[in-house]
Amino acid sequence: PAASPRVVSADAPPRPGRDVEVVWLSCERDVASFWATLRGYPWPAVPFDSPLREQALSKFQVRGIPRLVILGPDGRVVDNDAAGSGLALASVDAWLRQAGAR
Repeated sequence: PAASPRVVSADAPPRPGRDVEVVWLSCERDVASFWATLRGYPWPAVPFDSPLREQALSKFQVRGIPRLVILGPDGRVVDNDAAGSGLALASVDAWLRQAGAR
């Protein structure tokens, strides 16, 4: 997917020994676009028609893409603008330390 090449190319599935999960939150405007975009990602997604999708987009103030928000296990925001970091091993380890999960 064009929107998040650094995230997708960074070995995005959870890494051994690291309790990390990526969940896709779509900004698409219609369900057909949602499914077309989701096909390019290896992660679970918040369903397009779920009220949780709109609530999360609002809560995390998603205004554009790409956007990567890192949450700790308690739901606390660890990094509100992590898109430039991708899912490099060093970034994941830093977020885990900040979240107190490591």
